[in-house]
Amino acid sequence: MEHPGDLLQDDVISKFSYSDNEDQDSSHYNVMNVKTETEFQRDTESDLESTSDTKTSVNIYCGSQFTCYLIKQEDHFTEDVKSLNYNISGETKLSGNNLTTFNTHQCDDKLYSCGKTFDNLTQQKGMHSGEIPYHCTVCKKHFNRNSYLKRHQRIDTGEKPYSCRVCGKQFVTNSTLKTHQRIHTGEKPYHCAVCGKQFGTNGDFKKHRRIHTGEKPYSCTVCGKHFGANSTLKTHQRIHTGEKPYDCAVCGKQFGTNSELIKHQRRHTGEKPYSCTVCGKQFGTNGELETHQRRHTGEKPYSCEVCGKQFRTISASKTHQTIHTGKKPYSCGVCEKQFRTITALKTHQTIHTGEKSYSCGVCGKQFRTNSALKVHQRTHSGEKPYSCIVCSKQFISSCNLKQHQRIHNGENLKVVAFVKKNLEQTVN
Repeated sequence: MEHPGDLLQDDVISKFSYSDNEDQDSSHYNVMNVKTETEFQRDTESDLESTSDTKTSVNIYCGSQFTCYLIKQEDHFTEDVKSLNYNISGETKLSGNNLTTFNTHQCDDKLYSCGKTFDNLTQQKGMHSGEIPYHCTVCKKHFNRNSYLKRHQRIDTGEKPYSCRVCGKQFVTNSTLKTHQRIHTGEKPYHCAVCGKQFGTNGDFKKHRRIHTGEKPYSCTVCGKHFGANSTLKTHQRIHTGEKPYDCAVCGKQFGTNSELIKHQRRHTGEKPYSCTVCGKQFGTNGELETHQRRHTGEKPYSCEVCGKQFRTISASKTHQTIHTGKKPYSCGVCEKQFRTITALKTHQTIHTGEKSYSCGVCGKQFRTNSALKVHQRTHSGEKPYSCIVCSKQFISSCNLKQHQRIHNGENLKVVAFVKKNLEQTVN
């Protein structure tokens, strides 16, 4: 029998392109239309009829019929489709040596093709008709591709057939494995055209681009606030729901975010991973370090809208503003005394409780406030950071300095009174 390979290269009317998909049951071929001349159709029709089987196919979209010739070959997956209607292109799916389906995308010069590749006829029909033919028997979720269903089913079975050769971590899909491997290789194929920053995943790249565009596609249904990432929205929604899914294993305190939990845990461990490059002081959070560094730079980015006074922290700015408003939102439950800050209230409450939680490491003396402990520790160290601008005498606390300054203020009053008295006498 004559094989298609014996035909001249120009005699080929249509050909197959092979696609290997790990999740598909069998290989599939795309039949791509190649234009033919009318003369060629007349000359070769009789040859094809004598060397192949014929099959009449119906286009599922317009109902037109056409004749296909199935040309047999000895090796696997080599049946070819020869159509004398050169306006037809489509797909064939082969199983063994048998042509199982030939599905068309276009006919009669009317374009119906979407250019996509499908696993089978069912899948293609579902794509164009809106039908979703594959469904999970466990959760009833529907899919338009059998490969998508198989991938989903691994969630129920726990199957993770793809593993990293470096660290052994396993994954549900090959694409997820490839993304993970970039951690080991350092590959970052996604580049920001604005700032040049590189990313390992397309998802991270898209999130970053929203910084430049200002796009915030995710909005809170409760307060309407917008966010650039869905994960940020979910974290925000916990403010409304009160959900705190992260628990401290030491004290049981709960937090809305994992980052807040990590910061809190450093109180128990004493870890301070952030250090000042100027003085070497260490801090538990990056925010605390940034606030501290303003002491060295003198930066005060927060200013009062009323008097213009500037502050290093936003909390200090808010506390200051209560001076202008007269607001004292914090009140003592025992004596009902009111305070501008929660810190001042807590310090006051120790008067009623008698609590002295700060103790001197040298003599063991206890104090109600940390500031009082620091002043006391100077009696051991000899430090006197406060000095009088009149006589240069030094003191361990600002309170002692103020008391001292009254001496100079009193002397000045005596001088003023003496001068005034002499002026009165001169006038008279």
